Amino acid sequence: FWANPGVNMADCHAHGLSATPYVDLKSQRYDFRGEIIEPFKYVDKLRFNASRVNYQHGEIEGERTANLFKNKGLTTRLEFVHSPIGNLTGIWGIQYLEQKNSALLPEDSATHKHKHRGVQQLLNNNKMQNWSLFGLESYQWNDITFEGSARLEKQKVTKDYDHEKVRNEFLSLGYIDSKRPETAHAMDNYYTLTQAHKETARSFALGVHWAFKENHK
Repeated sequence: FWANPGVNMADCHAHGLSATPYVDLKSQRYDFRGEIIEPFKYVDKLRFNASRVNYQHGEIEGERTANLFKNKGLTTRLEFVHSPIGNLTGIWGIQYLEQKNSALLPEDSATHKHKHRGVQQLLNNNKMQNWSLFGLESYQWNDITFEGSARLEKQKVTKDYDHEKVRNEFLSLGYIDSKRPETAHAMDNYYTLTQAHKETARSFALGVHWAFKENHK
């Protein structure tokens, strides 16, 4: 119960006949793409694209919005196609992805304070950020093409928590100022669990293509 603002599933789907639920949805997307030919020496092409998405839908029950789901995302990508080095060609680039999600009461969704404990609150405000570096190189030797690629990603996910509310909850349960050894460091453990999650991913790929016959590979 301390990881989310409060989930109570006892009657969240007990809709009355006069309050048939429906969804009010709004989605916007903007895209921008561009390419420059031979922007500078050793680079044949410079490509850029960016996308912005703003999505939300409210679950309406009668005249009341029970939950407001929000998802805002941004993706940007920059690619460099380098000039051939003998029989070697390739592309390198960088990408950034950011995404914000929540599923809360409209009041809490607007203020980010999550005051309405004890009602259906599905997903606290969270933010994901991802940086990526990638590259692909190809080498042509007679009828054989050798390929190698690599990608490095660093991701960080942060989430909002009401630390004061959790501390009060721990106090009411006797988890703080208690002589029990298992609760002596309850808040310290809680703060550790609520730190931003960070991960790094690495991937590699190798490939060989042999054009052993016309129109066959």
